[in-house]
Amino acid sequence: MAKTALLEPGATGTPHPLTPSVWRVAGRKVETADVVTLSLSREPAAPFDFRHGQFNMLTALGVGEAAISISSSPGAAGPIEHSIRDVGAVTHALCNLPVGGAVGVRGPFGKGWDVEAQLAAGRTDVVVVAGGIGLAPLRSAVRDLVERQQRGEVRLFVLVGARSPDQIVFAEDVAAWRAAAARARDAGFDIVEVHCAHGYLNHQFLSPLVNARNDAYGGDRAGRMRFPLEVAEAVRAEWPADKPVFVRISAVDGLDGGWELADSVAVCGELAACTTDSEKLAGAWPWFSTTIVPSPL
Repeated sequence: MAKTALLEPGATGTPHPLTPSVWRVAGRKVETADVVTLSLSREPAAPFDFRHGQFNMLTALGVGEAAISISSSPGAAGPIEHSIRDVGAVTHALCNLPVGGAVGVRGPFGKGWDVEAQLAAGRTDVVVVAGGIGLAPLRSAVRDLVERQQRGEVRLFVLVGARSPDQIVFAEDVAAWRAAAARARDAGFDIVEVHCAHGYLNHQFLSPLVNARNDAYGGDRAGRMRFPLEVAEAVRAEWPADKPVFVRISAVDGLDGGWELADSVAVCGELAACTTDSEKLAGAWPWFSTTIVPSPL
């Protein structure tokens, strides 16, 4: 294997565009069993300009280099983040780098996504669909769009799936719903409602038309109900005991092979068991149309 020439810190002159510069691992977070996020700092510290959707070529010294999406936000203070899946010799070496370890970096590459231009053109309804590590290149854009949604500039819908529970951090999703309940409580609301209807994420877990998982969160009705019930239980645990928790469900999918009335009766019984106070039946809701193709979670 050819040796990799690095641009050492403090070097002068104009480097060749294919010459990696030395960065250091400032932080390391294990996301799943095979995905690690590395926070990389430039030496010496200097601005690093990039756009949503761009990537860098990361060099594992003595092993090789790989194209890795930048998963942090442009303009954010601190190190630049890269989320890496351990699928080969290079990515295995990168995933196992310790804090303080050296990494070769060159880039950024790719055209990137001009979010500002899209919004200026009036495209303010945004749907983001990603699976597993496919969320990494979208992460910075989603963060930006979440902030814009809080300011009322866009409507954002994010759908994330994975092949198995250990490849998606369900605990963080549940924690986010729990935190939302806490914010509603602190804001003085008297009722909180968990939305499990109309094709949103919890409904997608319930519906056999979409949920084709073969793990603990799919399969039979009990498996498909697992995630929505966990969400309801987490919200109930956070919400004051003297205030009600409502759950909205679609009574039926309205298509053959979909969620049926008997399923709604069953999930209402389970929700009652976890001390949810009310279940709202949203009525028949054929939420698929000829322009939407169901895809497995």
